[in-house]
Amino acid sequence: MKGIGERIRTLRKEKGLTQSQLVGTELTKSMLSQIENGKAMPSMKSLHYIAEQLGYDVDFLLGNQGHYAQLAHEMQKLLQQGKYKEMYEQLLELMNEGFPQTVQGAKLAEQFAKACVEVEIEKVENMVEKAVALYEQHHMYHESAKAKFVLRHVHLRRGDCEAGIRLISDVRTYCKSREIEVDIMFKLDLYHMEAIFLLGISENKKAKEVLTAAIAYSKEKAVYYRAGEIYRTLAMSAIISKDKEDFFYFSRKAYEYAVFTESKVLEAYVEVGYIEYYIEVENNDELARIHLDKYMKMAEKEEVISRKLSGKLLYREQKYEEALDMLTFNLVQGMYHPLDKEFTLSAGAYRALCYEQLGSIEKAREEIIETYTQIMELPSNYTKKFVEETYHAILGRKN
Repeated sequence: MKGIGERIRTLRKEKGLTQSQLVGTELTKSMLSQIENGKAMPSMKSLHYIAEQLGYDVDFLLGNQGHYAQLAHEMQKLLQQGKYKEMYEQLLELMNEGFPQTVQGAKLAEQFAKACVEVEIEKVENMVEKAVALYEQHHMYHESAKAKFVLRHVHLRRGDCEAGIRLISDVRTYCKSREIEVDIMFKLDLYHMEAIFLLGISENKKAKEVLTAAIAYSKEKAVYYRAGEIYRTLAMSAIISKDKEDFFYFSRKAYEYAVFTESKVLEAYVEVGYIEYYIEVENNDELARIHLDKYMKMAEKEEVISRKLSGKLLYREQKYEEALDMLTFNLVQGMYHPLDKEFTLSAGAYRALCYEQLGSIEKAREEIIETYTQIMELPSNYTKKFVEETYHAILGRKN
């Protein structure tokens, strides 16, 4: 009992889950605590549930590890540490030679697919297919559904939000057709990703409805997994719709969760929301600057987000040369979502305005034409509208 309990506790902590998050509605927190401390033995039903939540099979929890089970455990650690290249290199030979047609083989194929997202995106779909087929062969349909969900990364990288929405629908249909009881955290992941994709096609109202449903579901189940990110996404949606009441409510909630979970990343992104809100909605540069200073301290180093926000404020303060210097950066890898692309591309409109104020009219026109051409392919929101207005204003002015 002690060995099983220790393994469950170790794996739970590695996955970043609290006892409450792991138990869901299947068993009590008190029972899980007894199991982890070696004072109680879980039933086979509970053991299967715990194993599924942790992403391992029952044999692994029971200590029947074997080579491939141990390898899957090691890969899971690398995955949580973000060491995708190391995962990719360790699994590549196995994938080429042919992995075992077992549950652990399915797990390894899924893990390799996740590594490929960061290293070799072209291989992801093929590896997901193999993982799904193996999980289905062993009647592990819930794990199969989760493997299918890995494809969200592919659609996000390609900026194909409509394909992402179809994927979410397909996963839900798959679960329903096989009468799978979707676990709470997976259901919240589906909610959140659906909203992200909806925002990518300017379906802001639908995105808000989905996120609000996610919050209601979290409260019903008393599991607040992803709550901070969900509230932050709701706050971002409120900036787009320029809804003051919603923005402050959702930003406050996101901040509370950031403090509660000690997430400096989430806290920093909440500050980004405040900066954007005060610039784009309230037109209050003083408060925007206060929040920018807070964000800069959290970010520790200069990057695209801080340069873009600093450049916007410097332009508004009529410090055109400083603004131009701050706004001159290359688009970085990792900004695939349409809203992220618009955020970075719109720096070109500010560069154009800076050039115009500095008397470089031809450069201003070149800059805004290039920016306008790129951003017109993306969905419409306040950022795109600003670029369009700048384009018509600059081209409509005489030299």
